[in-house]
Amino acid sequence: MSTLEEQLQAAGLQVVGCCELLSKSHPDLIEHSPLLEDFTPQQADVLGLSMLLVRAEAGQVMIREGEAGDWMMLVLSGTVDVTKRIERRDDEADALSAGAGEAAAPAEVEPSQSRVAVLQRGAAIGEMSMLDSGLRYTTCTAIEPV
Repeated sequence: MSTLEEQLQAAGLQVVGCCELLSKSHPDLIEHSPLLEDFTPQQADVLGLSMLLVRAEAGQVMIREGEAGDWMMLVLSGTVDVTKRIERRDDEADALSAGAGEAAAPAEVEPSQSRVAVLQRGAAIGEMSMLDSGLRYTTCTAIEPV
């Protein structure tokens, strides 16, 4: 079993240390984050010491739907696109493949993405899988550097 740092690096994310002095490096984060709203600056700093600081470039997947995960992320800066895979039938393929008097071929199932949310600074992502040990419900992709 690999460490969290190894998992993040294998996903192509850059691990650059811990979130030491979180309240000083991101002074108004407590006000912007529902996760931290009841924390004092000192408590946020203690939490930050146990958190890895991770960077993602624009377009980089941070969390992938369907994968297992027992950790979450707190967005310190940047914007994250949260999408869910949906499957839809290609009804046009049915119409095109059916000739006169012929039965239509089964429809192809084509996956696509549906935007669930766009999250910014202070948002938590991946928290449900961390809490219930279930598979990731959505994919989270950096829209800009995160």
